[in-house]
Amino acid sequence: MKKLITQYFFSLKEDVFKHKISYLILLVSLVVGGYVRFHDIINYAVFSFDQGRDMLVVWDIVYNHNLTLIGPVTGLQGVFLGPFYYYLLVIPFILSGGHPMSSAIFTALVGMATIPLSYLVLLKLFNRTTAAIAAIIIALSPYLVFYSRFAWSPNILPAIALVFYFCLVRVCQGKVKFAYLGTLALAMALQIEAASAIFYIPTIVVAYLIFRPKVGFKSLIYCGLILLVFVSPLILFELKNNFLITKNLIKFFVGKQNNYLITTQSFGQRKTLLGDVFSNTFYFYS
Repeated sequence: MKKLITQYFFSLKEDVFKHKISYLILLVSLVVGGYVRFHDIINYAVFSFDQGRDMLVVWDIVYNHNLTLIGPVTGLQGVFLGPFYYYLLVIPFILSGGHPMSSAIFTALVGMATIPLSYLVLLKLFNRTTAAIAAIIIALSPYLVFYSRFAWSPNILPAIALVFYFCLVRVCQGKVKFAYLGTLALAMALQIEAASAIFYIPTIVVAYLIFRPKVGFKSLIYCGLILLVFVSPLILFELKNNFLITKNLIKFFVGKQNNYLITTQSFGQRKTLLGDVFSNTFYFYS
């Protein structure tokens, strides 16, 4: 292991000296991106109902050892996300000694990590020029900067999405081992924002139909087990509470005549939001 680490270090060092400008752009992007995300974050980070609720749940997990089986409530009454986000926040909560703004600092760190992550992903998929441009955009995007400065579960999705799509491309290129990491990223994304499935699932289906990656049955079993581990708390909650979430989902979709209108409006709002995300991410003065 020590030999592998040493070899990787010297290989990286050689690559840095060989491509100085590219890495200099990445370094500047990191410094500037870190500054705009962390500057006076303690005084200006949003801390409202959602953040207070999350911190109370995390406090209960850490000090009362009350292990929750569900996460935040979704936009549908009585339907909950998985608890992954709460357990993720336990880490910065403990490291900070229980500081209520630890989740905001953690979110900013994840947002900052998205800069080198985007560079590495696009370097593998395209070239250094594309990777450097992506690093600059991610570092300075007003939308991404704003949502990196306070704790809210969807705010860490960009980093997870980068990992997922990178792994999906690698699997389509024949690197089946990336299916495990990609499945892990998918499980995290669905736990944090279930509605993101409307982007991930069709992408997986289309990629399979076009590229027909040869993922063996054994690999599919392992991927299924990863998903099962993440969804198992919700399954236990359902069994313990007489399938409360399932009943509320059924009630929403078939119980009221106006739910079709509500659902249609919800998808329309998400479509508009997606357009806003795109414009505010790629145009600095939109």
